[in-house]
Amino acid sequence: GDNYFNIGDFENARLQYQKVIDILVLPGDTSAVTPIHGIMKCIIRQDDMKRAAEFADAYVKRFQGTYLSDRITMLKADMFYYSGDVEKAEKEYDKVEHKKLKPAALYYQAQSLQSLKNLVETEKKLREIIDKYPNSKMVSKAALLLGKVLYEERKYSESLKFFEKRKTLKTDEDFEVAYLKGHVYLKLNYKEKAIKTLQGLSDAAKGKWEGKALLLLGDIMVADNNYSKALLYYDKAVKTGESIVIAEAYYKKGKALSKQGKNKEALKTFLKIKYNLPESPFSTRAIYEAAEIALKLGKQQDALSLYKEVIERNDDKKLTIRAKDRIKTLNP
Repeated sequence: GDNYFNIGDFENARLQYQKVIDILVLPGDTSAVTPIHGIMKCIIRQDDMKRAAEFADAYVKRFQGTYLSDRITMLKADMFYYSGDVEKAEKEYDKVEHKKLKPAALYYQAQSLQSLKNLVETEKKLREIIDKYPNSKMVSKAALLLGKVLYEERKYSESLKFFEKRKTLKTDEDFEVAYLKGHVYLKLNYKEKAIKTLQGLSDAAKGKWEGKALLLLGDIMVADNNYSKALLYYDKAVKTGESIVIAEAYYKKGKALSKQGKNKEALKTFLKIKYNLPESPFSTRAIYEAAEIALKLGKQQDALSLYKEVIERNDDKKLTIRAKDRIKTLNP
């Protein structure tokens, strides 16, 4: 079945998957989930998700109240979730009742609710996992997501309780928690704790999380008017090699240099983004800042050219309006 599926022969793939289902004793043989999922994928390719959902529903109704029925409901929910129909996915996850599947269903339902910006219900579902299923493997994931949700809700002290439970710095998830913990410490005015946490993260991680920690450390130094130290952190962030980190580091470095009155260096830094990272989310902002500095340095034609580029890019409405206003002032 898988071989036929991989070459695009979905009709024969369905036949093979069905043969597997036919030799199994349902609902006891829960391995039937795999060929049922295979047939659902074939139907999606041959027809659409509606037909695949109808196929799944036949098994759900036939074996209602069993593990197999709820497992197929999970497949259906996943299908909707990954296709972007999060509202339907949330409703399907809510139908799952089997005790072995409930913690996972609650977690993915919470993710769906978070995507739908329903943070209050998201919080309820995650707390249900932690309170009712303390021995589930989903508890650590639920605690992390709950910490993030509480952070989004600006319940910083509560979110910190969940983040502080994570002590290790080995996995991507650990690095993310440490980064968020640093943010929360700053929100709660525990600056020294934030610095210590972020320094630990920058030492333990490589790439993205190292870079993000260094950027935030730089921001802390800028807030303290310690521009020299901020520049050191931004330079270290550039060396991580992560393109999104590099662009942000150059942008923030340019701003710090400008605040120091080092306009020529700041201009060069902003232009590095324009020429070397033109597609980054910081490019238009960097070009606008370069125009502003060029104007300060008396390079009016260069400034005009850069303002025009901001307008041509037209991917930041506020800066487009500002650039147009600048050009009107310079060229009445």
